[in-house]
Amino acid sequence: MKKTLLLLTILLTLISTSAISQTYPYLKFRKPTTSDNITWKFSSVGQGMDAYVTVVGSNNATVSQIDDSSKYAYAWQPFIRYTNNAGTNDTSYVDFAVSFMKTGTSNYETISNLAMTVVDLDGSGLNSYREMVQTDNGSATPIGIIGSTISTAVGSNNLALISGILTFNNIDTSNYAAMSQINFSNVSTYNLRVGVVGRVRGGTTRQSSFFFKPFSNMIFVLPVKLINFNASLTSEMPTVKWTTTSEENANRFEVYRSLDGITYTLAGEVKAKGNSQSISNYLFSDADLYGQSIEKVFYKLRIVDNDESAVWSTIVYCGDLSFNSNTNIASVYPNPCKGQLNINFKTLSESEFNIQVVDLFGKVYRNLDNSDVNGQYQLSIDLSDLSNGIYFVKVINETGNASTIKFVKN
Repeated sequence: MKKTLLLLTILLTLISTSAISQTYPYLKFRKPTTSDNITWKFSSVGQGMDAYVTVVGSNNATVSQIDDSSKYAYAWQPFIRYTNNAGTNDTSYVDFAVSFMKTGTSNYETISNLAMTVVDLDGSGLNSYREMVQTDNGSATPIGIIGSTISTAVGSNNLALISGILTFNNIDTSNYAAMSQINFSNVSTYNLRVGVVGRVRGGTTRQSSFFFKPFSNMIFVLPVKLINFNASLTSEMPTVKWTTTSEENANRFEVYRSLDGITYTLAGEVKAKGNSQSISNYLFSDADLYGQSIEKVFYKLRIVDNDESAVWSTIVYCGDLSFNSNTNIASVYPNPCKGQLNINFKTLSESEFNIQVVDLFGKVYRNLDNSDVNGQYQLSIDLSDLSNGIYFVKVINETGNASTIKFVKN
């Protein structure tokens, strides 16, 4: 059985006004000194600091072994066992709380700048699972990794990293294609969800490794600060959108497309603002795919500087592009929404279809059918009971094809 390694590295980052420089502790998570099989204490992980890891929740998964130091002596390496077969839209995981305290006390130790790096986050093919990591810490922000295959989804109070479909067979801490990073500010404790999205066989065990040492070669400064990178179906063609919060000597964004998640070709270019310290919104409509019936399409950006140096963004995914007589969503509003969400439909199938509200990991919160849509191609849903975060409205036609659009609940 393949063991896939999730290495999560804690890095201390000191930021100056002119450049980014890093100072890292080498936190040594030796085997836990105490345990009640719910909370494990790792003593003296750093100078004057203990660490505690607590299981705070789970879904279709248990911790079968909390630590294995045979390969990396100072990593915390739990084994997660998936207890039952899971389906395509299921999410299976264990929730941990990771806390830092002053040695020998119950007083929290606050870390000013903390970065968590995920290594070897990969998938198991189109029809099986993809690994994921999620944190609910409000200060968490992602940092880009060159050539990453990992998608990043940012909500108002959570941040998720979801792997691509590729499988990486070896434990390799230099394989940046399966690495990503999350930075925290002023953190003493945070929740961490570790698991898989999609089909997994009951009895499967996945090894995860939380590694507390620097991987400084992975960190770089982008010519832009990129957020809200996503792809969706708009006007019968895929539309890629992204937002920058600042730009420095940026020249252009090259949009690359893949129909298999492996081979990418240039789909088009969008001129960058260049130098900006304000929010800039960008859009690219993939007219070459207008009206085509394609199962899946993946996009990534090549962000090019004025001197022609370039870095890659993460990958985003737009699936089930089927038009014809299917039901398709035109828009949702308000977005973000606080309670009532209105859905406008572009087309309505004469056959039966379902309308679902799902989260990042496919959990279904609403499940309606075509009888709930009025004659004006509209539907309103009260979502005031949902937690803040990123969700999707998904329309599933009788043939199994789907139209999906993202919204934020806050």
